[in-house]
Amino acid sequence: MDNTGYAWGDAQPLQFTQETYSAFVNETTVRVPRPIPGFVTVACLQSNTSNNITYQLSNSNSFFTLDTNTGELMATVDLDYEANTFYHMRVLCFNEVFLSVEAQINVTVLPVNEYRPTISTRTEQVTLPEGTLIGTVIISTLPGDWIVYNASDLDTGPHGIIYYTALTDNRIFGFNSTVGALYLSGNFDLDMTQTIFRREQIVITVCDSNPPTSDCLNLIVVVFLISGNDNAPVFSSLLLNVSFSETLNLGSTIAIVECTDEDYVVGTLEGYEIVSVYPPQTLQGTFTVSNTGEITTDNLLDFELTNVYEIQVRCFDSSFEDFATVTVVVRAANDNTPQFTESSLNVSIPESAEPFTIIAQLSCVDSDVLIGELSGYELNNESLQNFAINSTGTIILASFLDFEETRMHELKVRCFDSGIPIRDNVTTVTVNVIPINEHPPKFRNSTVMNVSILESVPMDTVVATVECSDQDHLQGELDSYELVSISPSQTPLQAFHINSTGTIVTGMPLDLEANDFYELQIRCFDSGFPVMEDFATVRVRLVDVNDNNPQCSQIPTQNLMSGTHNQQYIFTLNCTDRDIGLNSQLRYSLTTISPLLRSGLIVINMHTGDVNFFGTINDNRNYTIYVQVSDLGTLSRSTTVSFVLIVEGAVILPTNPFPLWAIIVIVVVGLVLVCCLLMCLMCCSYICFLQRSGKKYLDRYDYA
Repeated sequence: MDNTGYAWGDAQPLQFTQETYSAFVNETTVRVPRPIPGFVTVACLQSNTSNNITYQLSNSNSFFTLDTNTGELMATVDLDYEANTFYHMRVLCFNEVFLSVEAQINVTVLPVNEYRPTISTRTEQVTLPEGTLIGTVIISTLPGDWIVYNASDLDTGPHGIIYYTALTDNRIFGFNSTVGALYLSGNFDLDMTQTIFRREQIVITVCDSNPPTSDCLNLIVVVFLISGNDNAPVFSSLLLNVSFSETLNLGSTIAIVECTDEDYVVGTLEGYEIVSVYPPQTLQGTFTVSNTGEITTDNLLDFELTNVYEIQVRCFDSSFEDFATVTVVVRAANDNTPQFTESSLNVSIPESAEPFTIIAQLSCVDSDVLIGELSGYELNNESLQNFAINSTGTIILASFLDFEETRMHELKVRCFDSGIPIRDNVTTVTVNVIPINEHPPKFRNSTVMNVSILESVPMDTVVATVECSDQDHLQGELDSYELVSISPSQTPLQAFHINSTGTIVTGMPLDLEANDFYELQIRCFDSGFPVMEDFATVRVRLVDVNDNNPQCSQIPTQNLMSGTHNQQYIFTLNCTDRDIGLNSQLRYSLTTISPLLRSGLIVINMHTGDVNFFGTINDNRNYTIYVQVSDLGTLSRSTTVSFVLIVEGAVILPTNPFPLWAIIVIVVVGLVLVCCLLMCLMCCSYICFLQRSGKKYLDRYDYA
């Protein structure tokens, strides 16, 4: 007996009829409570016993139960392929004696097409313009830049697989049945039929398995094919060569370019434009193109500036464009008139010029190149007698000129080109004949002039007038005068001035004491070429004017011994006068206010200024002696000086022997007498001056 309480004895053990029991069942055929088809019983066999056998699942679950008596397997839930496709169990059988070994039970659930497929949309519309690229996806189950739809089936297994098919009779569409994608597989062109749009319908069928057991749904896709810009404009010729003369009129047509576009309604040709013109420096707007492709000139062509143009023209529609090149060759023409650099020319030449002398160099420019270049120059017939011109425009003298015969020649000069017809231009050259400067100017009378002036004359006083003449006529006439130099050299040039008429005037105050003589170098010159000139000398001597007072040096104190008698020399006054002549000659006299003068003891030599003592003096006193020094000028100038005479033994400051009032009276009376004397002298001098002529006066002081 084992631990179960059973006595096994010698009986044989239980055995299942099969080691593994398998069943295959459709998911929809098993609905509880119902036995699994294919199982009648799970049976155990024992040959030597008839005891009752009991069946039991060793791994119990919630999906199946086992009849313990019959061994019949029963489903406790509906079998669903989508929930579980396979079940595995173990089973035992036993009686009161024996226990069997385990057997295997395998249940396989087979799928059944229970559900219909579903799709996210049943109809879709899409628009495709002409020019859409082949391979463009229209609708698909895959995500992208197209219409996306979803197809699904709740079934799994073979009945959950979605199959796609499409029905269309148009070869421009293709279909990928794997992902249910409709795409454009060919080109379509509505321009050939001249229609704006066309409607196409494609039916996409979605099935969950192959027919006839499948369930299917249809998705209707409507595709509108519309006219679009699928054709680029095309020039009929990409290269166009034209040639025109540079005389082409403004606004002329030089070329017509043609561009075609096969699009209908949408994307038709929109116009033309000039993209660029070579060379780059070409003026903007030289050429224009119309909407019909007609290229015209808006500026005049000029071979001399540019002889070849390359015009790049663009035609375009709303999306595409094409380019063409128009080469314009400009032919040279005689379209420019020669031009003188100067419209007129005025030159002068002396009448002494010899033949072959170059008169002028003209320059005439012709802008034409190759055709109509400058050919030469020529003079009018009237000018050929005296002048000639060569091929380079150089005018030369052909014969001598005579000022007296013709003072001015007017030449008409023509320059011309080699074009057909000939173009020319005329300028005027005026030749002025200059008379020869044959005679230099000459000072009249003498080249040396002596003059005298008072030193006290004011500025701008006329010193002298020189006169210079010239025998030349027109050319070389007297032009002006110039003060070249003044001697002595330290004299500033502004001391004298000379004007254009030859009048010499003083430019600053003159001082005889500083300098009594000046020598002026005067130049007169003409206006000829070359300039001719002459020189003269003016000698200016200053006449003295009594304008300086006598000046005396300081007189020291003089000593005289008391008791001196008879004649004794004391000293000599040292006085000078800066004036010259009589104005510098001095006379000395003692004034009456001196006591010794009244007593006749002091005497002064009027010519030399020697002071002498006469007589005898015994008193001890100091005497102040006053001396008047005067010159001999017409208007005499004087100076009064004094000195102290000390008699030996006298005090330095003696007591005045006269009362103060007496001294004052003496001084006043002396001043009155001096004034009267001066007035008389002035009157006499004035009368004498009036009686004498200026010439006699100058003869008296002639220093020439």
